[in-house]
Amino acid sequence: MNTPACWHCGEPLPAAPPQAVVAGVAHAVCCHGCRAAAEWIDQLRLADYYRLRSAPAARAASEPQEALRSTQVWRREELARHVVRDLDAQRCEVLLLIDGIRCSACVWLIERMLAAVPGVESVRVNAAARRARIVWDRARTDLAGVLGALARTGYTALPLDAAALDDSRRRESRAALKRLVVAGSGAMQAMMYASALYLGGADAMDAATREAMRWLGLLVATPVVFYSAGPFFSGAWRALRARSLGMDVPVALAIALIYGASAVEAVRGGA
Repeated sequence: MNTPACWHCGEPLPAAPPQAVVAGVAHAVCCHGCRAAAEWIDQLRLADYYRLRSAPAARAASEPQEALRSTQVWRREELARHVVRDLDAQRCEVLLLIDGIRCSACVWLIERMLAAVPGVESVRVNAAARRARIVWDRARTDLAGVLGALARTGYTALPLDAAALDDSRRRESRAALKRLVVAGSGAMQAMMYASALYLGGADAMDAATREAMRWLGLLVATPVVFYSAGPFFSGAWRALRARSLGMDVPVALAIALIYGASAVEAVRGGA
């Protein structure tokens, strides 16, 4: 027999569990913190999170104000300045280590939840590293406001210092450069083989050489698609799971269709 579990975090339910009303339906939860978190998610019109997730959420603070009080220390300027980076006179950014991310639905929820905070301009969450980069308008909110929004739904955010942010940006730049180098090298090699086939050179080749050209073109194009274009596919997958169509979806679809058609022609030995 299954033990009744909290609808929000999956923890065992008490004898008389509170009820969280989400999308007009009451669900049993383990504490008032989870009830407040679930109902706040519903108020932000992000209840799809419960449909998309593949694992329960982290348990929220037992009292809604408890999580908010824990972030007030970051209103002290002498602490915030060590972790907040100034982009210009109006905008700041911070790199956060987020505890409680369970699946891609958590990323979906965090990005949309923080985007709803007044003053927040940009949110990017890396699920594998459990880190988030957040940019906001200093005149409308501050670091404590951002951390408080996360804490209300059970995510614990630990600010990393500005040096860690610089290191992260350098790693992202290096990764992007590697993808660009692979894409450029692979594209040039693929075009070299394709040019020999499409511009009349194939007539002077024997069948074995033409076949080798096709397979070599497929070989050098494959890392371009699956490595260099990887961010497009992962972004498209997240968008489709969230039932939205971002710019990554048509780009990934075009790349997949072209690569698929080319692979079929290579296998068939088509002209």
